[in-house]
Amino acid sequence: MLVTLLECPAFYFKENLMSNQQLQRLQQDSAQLEMFVNKLESEGKLDLVKKIKAKKEYLDKYITTKRVEAA
Repeated sequence: MLVTLLECPAFYFKENLMSNQQLQRLQQDSAQLEMFVNKLESEGKLDLVKKIKAKKEYLDKYITTKRVEAA
């Protein structure tokens, strides 16, 4: 039984690939962060803007990396 599980291709890729739904959710989160940055800028909270932009940049790089891995 263990041998058949290890031979299954899905077993090898389960941890490495993200579903399209997960990637879409991350893209939505990135878009929401952009709107939040705009709101914070209009409120003059520039210290938070810098932190949120760094978070968004990291998220965007992560999304790009996962898309490349999936291709």
